[in-house]
This record gives sequence, structure tokens and C-alpha cells, in this order.
Amino acid sequence: MRTTAAAPEAETIVRLSDEVRNPSSSYVMDVGITVEQPGERPVIAAFEVSIKGKDKSLVRFTRPPSDKGKLLLLVKNDMWYYVPTVSRPIRISPLQRLLGQVANADIARTNYSEDYRATLVGTEELDGRTCYVLELTAIDDQVGYHRIRHWVAVGTYQPLRSDFYAVSSVLLKTARFGDFATVHGRMRPRELVVRDATKRDHFSVIRYSNIRLVTLADTLFRPESLRSLP
Repeated sequence: MRTTAAAPEAETIVRLSDEVRNPSSSYVMDVGITVEQPGERPVIAAFEVSIKGKDKSLVRFTRPPSDKGKLLLLVKNDMWYYVPTVSRPIRISPLQRLLGQVANADIARTNYSEDYRATLVGTEELDGRTCYVLELTAIDDQVGYHRIRHWVAVGTYQPLRSDFYAVSSVLLKTARFGDFATVHGRMRPRELVVRDATKRDHFSVIRYSNIRLVTLADTLFRPESLRSLP
């Protein structure tokens, strides 16, 4: 690894990388997850994710049919889980496992620049591309991961890889961004492959599609509103 000369500030790199993943300050997208484990049939689930600003997201479960009506709400670092058969939303952790190697925060939270302090370590070649390598340290204990090592392509600011660590500095999982395509005027990743750090043949594929730029009301992101959502 070599140090970077005249590179942008670390915070700027992370912010620009976030802007590649987030096409607008208010949008809705479809998210599909496929979990692959040796000797088992793939597990498939689907969600509709609504995002407003840097700290609000609502996840609607759409597949399998038995999960329809379930909701996840994330506002800043507070998360609620709602099931139609329960009278009120339940407070849960963003780090709680959703499916396979995917935690709740992995589909609900998309902004590293808001949640982490960034340090530029240097540059490194990854898949034939020169990348900024950053160390991201959680600002708040309630953030999904204590520390992330993040690779961002020089020039395009496309995120290419993230390694997620626990407070104990144990590597939990790795994620690779891929299937870049033009979406709302920029080349953006449409796929994220998340692998277990200890069982490399256990992995989950997250796919993003049908991104719609829309106006979302603040009332959508209130715990008391979850029971009345269609």
C-alpha cells in the first residue's frame, strides 16, 4: 500500500462515494436478497426500501408472501420492527441479522459519511483499479458496525469493497460491490455480495433495482404511523 499525494480529504471521499450509491435525497428502490449456503437450497426474499435524507428509511417486506406486511423503520440510529399481528412496533438493533449474512442495517442504512469518522490510509490496487483505502470508525455506539475498511475507486468514487469489524476488531464479513450500470445519470452498483468472514462459502447477494426518485412525507417515517401503512 502506498500513501496518497494530493488526495481529497477522507470525509470528502466517503461523501462522494455515498452519492454514487444514493441517487437522490429521496427515493424508493426494490431490494432482493438471495442467501447461498453449501448443501442447501437458496433462500430468496424481497423488499421495498424508501429512503429520505441521510437518516430515515422504511423497509417493506414483499417476499415471501408470508412476510408481507412486516416493516422495518430506521430513524437516525433507532430501529423498529413491525409485524401486523403485534399491536405496536418493537425496538430492535440495526445489527440484528435479517437474512443470511445481511443485517437490518445493511439494507436500511446507506450513508457512511453520517455515521463514521474517516481516515485515509493510502491507496491500493483492487481488481485492476486504484482505490482509496479508508478506515471508518463509528461515531456512535448505536451504529451498525464499530469499524469498516472501505475501498473507493480513484476518480469515479465508486465503492468497491467494505470489510466490517466488531468492537473486538474481529472481521465479521466482507462485501463487494458490482454490476455497475448507469442509473439516474451515474454508474452505480446494482449488486452487493456479502460473505461470512469465517465461512467463505456462505454468502448473500443483495440486488438493487427499479430505483424511483420520489417525494416522501416525513410522516412515513414515524413509529406511530407503521400500523396504518398500506
